[in-house]
Amino acid sequence: MNSIGYAIHTWRSLWSPDYIWEAEDAKYMRVVKTTFYGVTFLLLGWWLVLLRDACAYFGWKRAVAVCNSVPNVITVAIRGVAGTFAVIFLFLATWRSETFWLFGAAGWFWVMVGMFCTDFLDGPLARQLDHVTVFGHEADPTVDKIISALLVLAMITLVFEFQGIIVALVLSGAMGWLIWVERDVVIITFRARGWSKKTGIKMHGAFGPGKVKFVLESVALGFGFGWLVWAPTSLVGTVITIGVLIPARYFADKSRGRHREEEHALHKEYARGVRPTELEIKQAA
Repeated sequence: MNSIGYAIHTWRSLWSPDYIWEAEDAKYMRVVKTTFYGVTFLLLGWWLVLLRDACAYFGWKRAVAVCNSVPNVITVAIRGVAGTFAVIFLFLATWRSETFWLFGAAGWFWVMVGMFCTDFLDGPLARQLDHVTVFGHEADPTVDKIISALLVLAMITLVFEFQGIIVALVLSGAMGWLIWVERDVVIITFRARGWSKKTGIKMHGAFGPGKVKFVLESVALGFGFGWLVWAPTSLVGTVITIGVLIPARYFADKSRGRHREEEHALHKEYARGVRPTELEIKQAA
């Protein structure tokens, strides 16, 4: 009876706002995070939490560790496999065979779909397991940006092959800005993470504009690859892709600004003499 009561208490606590969103999140981000949190819980989280608690009840520590590591496996292993396939498809396409070009476009399309789905899976799952790690927090955006860069390179290569150098240059201009902004965000985030460790103040993580940018970028690339499979020489898919990337550029700039504000705020706190407590140092380690 005690174990049943403990399970009910655990499941109720999973739906506390502290697990789903952060106090700084805007209202629309709370709606988005709650939606993906609920979907993740219904598809995967409920039985994984139940399995983890059962293993803990019987004292199977290694099994508990395996359950807790599932979000990090999704972050690195699955997306790492996706990135590997993206590189393989790129090399296959360089054989200059139309069959391999189309095969590569289809492969990149499914890599994009898998990356989009797993991006909204690992974070909520880690919170449901109450096992949010520094590694997962840092690896998630880094892996996303690496695979995004590979996919951008792949799409520009395909467009150059099927639609010519002029269209490829236009697409490069639209996508190149996003890559440049993401480079800035990575640099700013690493600096902010350094100030966060020195002050003991928790970073916000991903901001709303950054998530919107990622969704638009995923839609643009997924649609672009899908259209290239269906009609490789048609410019319609490329024009729509560039049209979707225009608002993505706006949200990318907004995201960079929010990260820069956070980095400046953490720097000011460090200059004021804010330092982490011993407990915060142990938790970070």
